[in-house]
Amino acid sequence: MESLFFDIGLLVIIATILGYLAMVLRQPLLLAYVVGGMLLGPTGLWLWQQLATLGGRKLPAFSLIGNPEVIHTISVIGIVLLMFLVGLELDLKKVKQFGATIIGISLIQIVVTFLLAAGLGAVLGFSWVTNMYLAIGLVFSSTIVSVKYLSEHKDLSSLYGRIVVGVLLAQDLLAIFTLILIASIGATGTLSFLTLANVVIKLGWLLVLTIILAHYIFPLVFSVIARSQELLFLSGIALAFIFALMAENLHISLEIGAFLAGISLASLPYHAQLATRIKPLRDFFIVIFFVILGMNLDLSLLASVWWQTILVVLFVVLLKPIIVLAGMGLLGFKRRTAFMTGISLAHISEFSLIVLQLGKSVGQVDEVLISLLTVVMIVSIVFSSYLYTYRQQIYNALERLLRVFERQTFVHPLEVAGNISGKPEQHIVLCGYGGMGHDVLINIASATKNYLVVDLDPNVIRLLMAKKVPAIYGDIADEEILEELGARKAKAIVSTVRNLFSNLALIKHVREENKKVPIVVLAESVADALELYDAGADYVVLPDIVGGAHTAMVFEDIQHENLDKLFRLKRKEIGQLRIQQLLGQERRR
Repeated sequence: MESLFFDIGLLVIIATILGYLAMVLRQPLLLAYVVGGMLLGPTGLWLWQQLATLGGRKLPAFSLIGNPEVIHTISVIGIVLLMFLVGLELDLKKVKQFGATIIGISLIQIVVTFLLAAGLGAVLGFSWVTNMYLAIGLVFSSTIVSVKYLSEHKDLSSLYGRIVVGVLLAQDLLAIFTLILIASIGATGTLSFLTLANVVIKLGWLLVLTIILAHYIFPLVFSVIARSQELLFLSGIALAFIFALMAENLHISLEIGAFLAGISLASLPYHAQLATRIKPLRDFFIVIFFVILGMNLDLSLLASVWWQTILVVLFVVLLKPIIVLAGMGLLGFKRRTAFMTGISLAHISEFSLIVLQLGKSVGQVDEVLISLLTVVMIVSIVFSSYLYTYRQQIYNALERLLRVFERQTFVHPLEVAGNISGKPEQHIVLCGYGGMGHDVLINIASATKNYLVVDLDPNVIRLLMAKKVPAIYGDIADEEILEELGARKAKAIVSTVRNLFSNLALIKHVREENKKVPIVVLAESVADALELYDAGADYVVLPDIVGGAHTAMVFEDIQHENLDKLFRLKRKEIGQLRIQQLLGQERRR
């Protein structure tokens, strides 16, 4: 018990120190957690031994973590909570409209990736059986990593966020069937279709149970449970574990079980409160998962397969996104949606290693391929974190080149166009309807009818269109969307979007042609606010201390053309922010 307490304590301390260092250096936190795991695992031991050798000493083998298997089991809790929250944020009624699209994109991605990966294996000189396992391993992307990226950047509700989650779930289902096939062949030497049919029946039963509970049982049960916030919190976690355990006992992935548990509660009015309470707990266990991932990396194994590893990494982080980009372009998606979906899948999954381990147990895979895929998984996850962090800058740089992937004669129905006509002028542009945007829109609509709303959530756009609110689907960082909005000829622009890069792109594009239009944006930290002011924002709202009502008040000054008051407020605010920055008060409370 004392050893386990020490292991968890050391792991959290190392992750915290490196996480702080990564934040100061503006690097992804995921990188810090993986590096922390490397220092605590075989790679750290190998590095210490190399340093000792340089000093003329020989360092005996040792391990800082005494219970890695137990720690890994604990980290699985993070996976369960992560997938539960993903399901919690997906309404079953909204998922239906993506069904055919998900199947189409998944088929293209899986088939093309498999064939090209098998070709890569042939180039690398692997045997036919090894090629098949390599191809299978490269097909899957990590659900945990992708969902973490989407959650952190608040992209789960976007069109590409929903598509990514759907494709990942399709991959997880394929992984389950793959494991069953390998186990069946290994045990009997033949393929058992009876075993496959058995799993399909079990999965169907679990899905039917989810629908029944979501529609007929949970609305009544949770209306009573919700009277106590503590009991609501415990009930949500308990349900996630119940479904995960049921799925595992049915030989189905526990991730899928936890996901279905979340879906069963997604349509209830308490789902947002439940998600808010569970997220901090999820974050803690997910940190442990990524540290354990780093501990599994042994750099000493790279010596014999280093050039093969480099080629496979390039395949995963470059070619996999291009496959998705081309496939979605063929189906009629716009290049930005396809690009964002592609880079969200630019890594391989922990399922890949599970498949290879099972292949090893039946005598079809050797240790070299497992070592290679382990390194590729960790390197691709770290590399993809940079791709996703700087996705908007990368997209802006490649935007013209990406036009080759976009069909000009057909646009997919999910790419909601909106309900505006003509080129508006002297209007108010509201970017983002969720959260504070709702309060701001009420104020705008009461003052003028000449306004437009832009949002990245297709369901929000459908809601606004149903209410006859002029709205358009799109990202404010996309120059073409700004052209369609007539942003450069607007009377004022108010952005309640919390993404720094999107707001910076908005300001940059508008200021290139219109230096005078008032721009009000949101920021989540003092540093972000000052950066937005430097970029040309007229006023920056920090939602930690003000809300939609304050933003609406600022809008009133713009509406009445009281810009002198706004500029005085801006100068005062910048002065206060710089003082806070000097005092080290990064976030305002």
